[in-house]
Amino acid sequence: MDGTGCTKLTRDDLCVMPGRGICRSCGDPHTTMFDRTRHHFQGPCRYTFAKDCGNSSDFTVEVQHVPVPRRPVVSVVREVYVIAYGYEIGILQGNEVTVTVNGVTYTATGSIPFELAMGKIQVTYRGMWVHVRLVEYCVDIFYNGRHCVKVRVTPYYWGRMCGLCGDFNGNRANDFMLPDGTIASNWNDFGHSWLVEDEDDERCAVGPPPPPCPHGLMTVVSANDMCGLIMDHYGPFGVCHDLGVDPQDFFDDCVFDMCARDGDIVGLCENLEAYADACEEAGAIGFTWRSATLCPLPCPPNSHYNPCASPCPATCQNPDAPNQPCITLCVECCECDPGYVMSGPHCVPLEDCGCTDPMTGRYYPLEETWIQNGRRCVCTRNGIVCTECSFDIVFILDRSSSIGPYGMYIAEKYIAYIIRCLHGLDVEVGYIVFDCISKWLISLGLYNVDTTALIPEIKAAEFTGGESRVGNAIYHLMCTANYRNGIPSAAIILTDGVAYEEHPNNLYELQSNAARAMGIELYAVAIGREFLFNLNALANIANGADRVFDVYSCCALAIRLLDDLCVPCPPGVDLVSCTQDPCVNAECAAHPTAMCKANYCGGCNAVFYDDQGNKVDCMAMNMYGAG
Repeated sequence: MDGTGCTKLTRDDLCVMPGRGICRSCGDPHTTMFDRTRHHFQGPCRYTFAKDCGNSSDFTVEVQHVPVPRRPVVSVVREVYVIAYGYEIGILQGNEVTVTVNGVTYTATGSIPFELAMGKIQVTYRGMWVHVRLVEYCVDIFYNGRHCVKVRVTPYYWGRMCGLCGDFNGNRANDFMLPDGTIASNWNDFGHSWLVEDEDDERCAVGPPPPPCPHGLMTVVSANDMCGLIMDHYGPFGVCHDLGVDPQDFFDDCVFDMCARDGDIVGLCENLEAYADACEEAGAIGFTWRSATLCPLPCPPNSHYNPCASPCPATCQNPDAPNQPCITLCVECCECDPGYVMSGPHCVPLEDCGCTDPMTGRYYPLEETWIQNGRRCVCTRNGIVCTECSFDIVFILDRSSSIGPYGMYIAEKYIAYIIRCLHGLDVEVGYIVFDCISKWLISLGLYNVDTTALIPEIKAAEFTGGESRVGNAIYHLMCTANYRNGIPSAAIILTDGVAYEEHPNNLYELQSNAARAMGIELYAVAIGREFLFNLNALANIANGADRVFDVYSCCALAIRLLDDLCVPCPPGVDLVSCTQDPCVNAECAAHPTAMCKANYCGGCNAVFYDDQGNKVDCMAMNMYGAG
């Protein structure tokens, strides 16, 4: 101000001014909106959490709720999606991170920290949280990979926000505003109105609230060594009381969650974590509340728990980070042991760091596999090696009664994710659904992973109920699948392992073995109600527990497919990096129309195949120097 008027504030000014809004959702889930209104919406699907509803619509944050196993009346936030600048960054259970751009999804967990959109999006670890910062907008999104998400915005977004977090205008009376501008009378109608567009209304219906907590259980969970810890002014959370962080709401949430989960200690730990985080937001630094018996934090190999570790740890990309300026004083996390640095989420010796792609600047941990320009690439000690990759895959989806409509809905979303993870490869896709009978919905040869119509047809399958006969489904696959000759073939069976009694009783095991004898690689994905899972049956179908996946692993199965089906080298023969594609100028005189595919096993080899995918015999092994 110069005495004659006011200078308009810029976004940069607002970034450093007080008055930032914060919206937090933790536990089962309990949401505190930007204007401090609270709600406990338990819907089981994907919702708009916080969105810029102004003219520019800068960003959107969406959350995926998932019902708690055995307690479907309550849900928990299992996935968070940040949409900005044409990218969708997914933070999934266990802090797995994916990036989707132009319909292609890839896993980026091992690349953290990384940037997108020319530095306008920064993805880092902040203690136990994955932190997505939209630099230009001064917007911060955090998710701890298990149950808690929070979004911070500047006063620039005052009155512009919408979604489950409300409008950020200081008026609590209109916080339950629906997309059409009217006000909902209850939080269930409010929450359901923010269902994202491609979700199914019927499958996303909100169930009844949990029954009242029995008096005996209420007494146990309210005790001073349980949820009562939050209220104890002389306990580890007393510092939070002194900072003005009201314990009552967190205590009530804790009691609700523990009652809804029949006293499960997970409900206690999630709410103690939420209160501790709110306390740190209020200014508490490095206070200790965990112990060997109270919500201990298990740490992965080569790391240890520290309630006040550096928020700027040494990484493979920046080993000197701890010696550089860092904004935050300390964070609770598992920090690397001396002599180790972070390679993605893992602690490794410096000599075991991975590769940095010179074209993209993206970091990959040692032995990580990814897809780039239609090829399978792997980070080796000799650098990045990329090879051509082709295979056929059939998804076999159980739609019987034990799976349920919601289990099938989640399974269809999972299949869509796997397909997006494989975009760009020469992969043809088939689709079988089964209950007591098996039926092809998409025959092999019609669609590949890049076909636009594929995912909508996957999601169009209807739930039927009935008996589950997985052995018959695998037999149907063997008898009718039209896999390409000379191309690796695979099938993914999505079921809970609860099969109707077939004859013989182990028919699913016999048919699985027969399929493997035909050269079909089998994998299993556990879907449906977790308490029904027969993991032994799933392991028998897939030929090992390491080939059984859950629906929250997303690109993990896609990467396993690449590792199993696209590795061309026999045991003891290493991949090499070449200075030029071996097929450049290579010819096969005996078969002039044969197709050349590069092979990097032990050298830079050009290998030829006929139009049926069979390897042909020709002396066209042009060699180039390994790089």
